[in-house]
Amino acid sequence: MTPSLGRSRLIVVCGDTPQQRRQLIEALLRRLDRQHRKLQPGAPLNRAVRMVDLSGEPLLLSADVEVTRFRPRDVAAAVWRELQEPLAPWLALLQLEGLDPRPPWAFPGLDAVLRCLFWADALASQPDSTTVLVVLPPLPQALPILRLARRGPELLESLWLPLLGWWGETRQRLSHLELVLRLHLPEAGGLQLSERWRGDLDRLAAALDPANGCELVLAIAAEAGLDLALIQNRIAALPLSDLPLSRVWIQDRETADGAEGPLARFGLPLLSAAELVHDPEGAAWLDQPVVQRPVEWRQLPAGGCCRLFLPGLQPSDLEVHQVNDTIVLETAEHRLVLAMPKDWVQWDCHAARVVSPWLEIDFL
Repeated sequence: MTPSLGRSRLIVVCGDTPQQRRQLIEALLRRLDRQHRKLQPGAPLNRAVRMVDLSGEPLLLSADVEVTRFRPRDVAAAVWRELQEPLAPWLALLQLEGLDPRPPWAFPGLDAVLRCLFWADALASQPDSTTVLVVLPPLPQALPILRLARRGPELLESLWLPLLGWWGETRQRLSHLELVLRLHLPEAGGLQLSERWRGDLDRLAAALDPANGCELVLAIAAEAGLDLALIQNRIAALPLSDLPLSRVWIQDRETADGAEGPLARFGLPLLSAAELVHDPEGAAWLDQPVVQRPVEWRQLPAGGCCRLFLPGLQPSDLEVHQVNDTIVLETAEHRLVLAMPKDWVQWDCHAARVVSPWLEIDFL
């Protein structure tokens, strides 16, 4: 495992069960402890490693490591305090200054937003040269958090800023009503969100960039007889969300033994084992190097070829199309947008094929 290019080294763990997550964290801490002892003999591990637990289920760890845990009520209260200042003019306009809102985390869809903001804030507060272990809930709950973390700054740009621009223009058109109705319409500039949030989200998105050395470890609890296609779909979900999937543990030897052959083609460190605790195979699996594979743009005598590292991708439900200077990959559940190089925009997407673990797109 190699350090990231940012302030902190980031290792993200996503497992189906609390047992998997605990075993993964314990194995990673043992490995980090060995590395730390070589570099700084006698120095405690808790000075070099911190944990951010977003899983919502307490981890009973044997190692003495500082853990920052997500608590929805506390995080929602802190977020609301920061929102009150930019929202104050609106609350005054609607005569809701004394509003005692229901906890925001109680509304569907906001849980992932709160966890993402909490993660961004926790990462920004870590000391330099710290290894940060992040524990996520199971993949279906983790994906919305991870997607928000990768696209947070972009979402602010594409949603909030145009909304402020629209309100600025609308307020100007309504200015004559402001005097007649004795309203105090808020200025658009006063509705800006906290710059700290923007900075923290920028840093988190950069830390999760596949090119910046982040590691994302996925553990799948494969029930006996689990269809191989379902395992592949879980693996493909992360690279299709532009996330740096680094290694995969399939827990259930009966299923994993049958899957190991096909999955070995995906170019990822793969472990099939019922347990990870003090397992020599597990230690060797974590020692396997991970090479972050960038997108490859190859010019050919006639046209060009783009190769994307997308392990687990199945061609059956994949659609590839070009929209101006971007390539859009869509499946039933995922959408990945890829910017084309400037000197390729005169070419058109001609064909696409899956050559596991790659997707190859031809241009003419």
